[in-house]
Amino acid sequence: RRAFPIVLNDDLVICDGHHRARACVDLKINGWVLIDPDAKVEEYAQMSNTTNRWNISDYVKAKVNEGVKAAQVVEYLMVKFKFAPQLIMRLEFGFSLTNTQIINMINIGDFNFHSVMTIEKRCEHLKECAERIPVKQDKVKIALATMMMNPGYKQERMITKLKQKGGEIYPSGSVSNYVEQLQKTYNHGLRSGKIYFL
Repeated sequence: RRAFPIVLNDDLVICDGHHRARACVDLKINGWVLIDPDAKVEEYAQMSNTTNRWNISDYVKAKVNEGVKAAQVVEYLMVKFKFAPQLIMRLEFGFSLTNTQIINMINIGDFNFHSVMTIEKRCEHLKECAERIPVKQDKVKIALATMMMNPGYKQERMITKLKQKGGEIYPSGSVSNYVEQLQKTYNHGLRSGKIYFL
């Protein structure tokens, strides 16, 4: 509708209206487009963010539209593994990152993955582990990802133990409790050489 156009800049980059554009494509209908030569993705993102309309995925899509390679990697991993962008960013750049810091990194577009193949393998392992756990919360994935940061963590051991005892992970409200449960699963059967992740 004219009241809610899809805003493009001179380079035909979508600055506002990503969801409207997607809906028009999906519904095979025309959308109203406004070309604003002064439009900047960051400014529209900031305006939308103050009204809680944009989430981190929207920022990623905006940067993908601008051709930012790192954002394209994040989008690829989001689609392939169905992970939230903040999980992907924290897997690579650390779990101390706040959502605001992640948004700033994406907006600046000044971040690079050390190795796309490595982050993809880590996401693959995380997905494989999560599939063996009946609890389907992002906190479980964060707990697993936190454990993966430990240099003594062995992916094969975790998969083996989750095959045996993955059903013994119970719902919790905290990441640290999930780490504790997963730690017990990981160390099950070890008399010595136990690894403590907390």
